[in-house]
Order: sequence, then C-alpha cells, then structure tokens
Amino acid sequence: MGRYFFEDRIPRSLISRHRWLCWRLQARNGKLTKAPINPRTGALTSISDPSVWSNFNLAKIGRDRFGCDGLGFVLNGDGLVAIDLDDCVKWDDQNPRFDNQAGAIIRALGSYAEFSPSRNGIHILAFGDLPLANRRNEAARVEIYSRKQYLTVTGDLVPGSSVSICNRQLQLRALLNQFFPGEARDFSQGRASEYRRDPRTTPTPLRVLDDDSLLMRARSAKNGTRFRTLFDDGTACEYSSDSEADLALCLILAFWTGRDGDRIDRLFRRSARMREKWEREDYRTRTIDRALNRVQSTWKPRIY
Repeated sequence: MGRYFFEDRIPRSLISRHRWLCWRLQARNGKLTKAPINPRTGALTSISDPSVWSNFNLAKIGRDRFGCDGLGFVLNGDGLVAIDLDDCVKWDDQNPRFDNQAGAIIRALGSYAEFSPSRNGIHILAFGDLPLANRRNEAARVEIYSRKQYLTVTGDLVPGSSVSICNRQLQLRALLNQFFPGEARDFSQGRASEYRRDPRTTPTPLRVLDDDSLLMRARSAKNGTRFRTLFDDGTACEYSSDSEADLALCLILAFWTGRDGDRIDRLFRRSARMREKWEREDYRTRTIDRALNRVQSTWKPRIY
C-alpha cells in the first residue's frame, strides 16, 4: 500500500499542521484495519491524545523506522472536513473509472481529492463549519467527518482535482442535505444551535485560543483564501514584492492576534513565507511595526 505515496502533492495546509501519525495494517476481529501508530515509539496509540501527534517530517521518520504502511492526519473539529467515499473506483490499466455518485461529488466540491491507500476509494478535503458530528451513510457508502477521526493521507491526487484544500461551505451543506436530509441544519445556525444546547461549548475568545485554533479561524474566515495562499502556500504572485507579501500576511496576523507583535512573529515563523530574511531584526521589526500601525486596535475579527 505504501507505494502510492506522493509527498510533493500533499497540500501545504496539511503538511504545516502538527497532527500527524503513522499507520500500520493490523488484523482486528478478522478484518484488516489501519491502526494509528505513535511515530516516536512505533507503538499502537490513541488519536485522541494530542501528545502523540507529530509534525510531518517526524511522522515520515517514524514510518520508515518502525516499518509502518503510511501516514495519517488527525481531524480535531477546527474547520477541516473530510469526505470518505468507499469502493467507488475501478481501474482500467492505469486509468481510474469512478462510479456516477463519486464523480458527481468530486466535481461538486471541487477541492483536494486523493485516492485511498487501496486506490479503491476517495478522500476529499475541504474547509467548512460542519454543524453535525461525524456521519456515515452506509447505503450510499459516504462518510463525512471533521473531528475525533483519523484520516490516511497518500498525496495520490485524483486527476483533475484541486491541488489545494478549498473553502466549500455551501457545497458541504448541499452534500449534507443530500445524504443526511433528516439531520442537516443550516451551516450559519449550526454552531449557535450547539451553544444553546450545551453552554459548555460557548465560543472561546480569540485572545485565549491556542495558535493552532487561531490559525484555523483565520483559514476559515471570509478572506481565508488569501490567508491560506500566503501562510500555507507562501505565494507572493499577487504582490509587487516579497516584502509586500510579508506585510500582507502580518496585517492579517495582526488582525487575528489583537495586535500582539510577539505572537505575529511566532506565527509567521510557522508559515510558508518564513525564510532567512525574516531573521534580520531590522526587517522583521519594521514589517511587524508597519502591520501594527495599520491595523486598528478596535477591530474585531469576523468569524465566517
């Protein structure tokens, strides 16, 4: 199974996150399962324990060191949604043929899609606010999940699909209405309904969010596409220079961090725009100061 792994095709927005594990095929109750493996020890682990999650490079090292079959990514309810389509691909030599339902879903979502390790199924990833817990329609062989779930990642890109994970709020809502019509709710009211049901799930103020949660909020915002292009992909083609692209990213970070210069620096270092020039104190300080001066302290981020 591990031979279908293409590291260079995995979206930067996945590689940059610290939520990777390894997996190994193991027999359980007479059935082969993709068991999650701790990349530091090679032992079977629980995906619900953040202390065993790792960065992408460490997971690759663990895979090779402990003879694992592949890499996987943990979904934790922060805006990344996965659609798992089982037994929907047939192969004619090297040419995949999708059943009608799978082909329609891939086209409708228009986001990153890859073949599963067996190459008989499809995983599609998109950004969106999923108001339901993980759901499975066994008759249609469709699973939708966004939290407490482990997803194998291959980088084995479906021909013609997007190379990036896209924000697909409306398309995800339509998918829910199609396969879970009795349970789907309007996305714009989904979170509010959950807060009303359980006061323990009231929104967390942005200033106390950890860095990963804050970055996911920024990715899922109304202008999240621009942020992901800068932060995850490091692309500067829309700007006249690399310096202007750095400033644009710092402006967004200033907005989301409440004008916290130290945190802007810390988050910038996690971005795809991090390079040797940022280590120059004069350049770094000047760029952050320009961003802080242009972002009003009274602005409040709009959550999409």
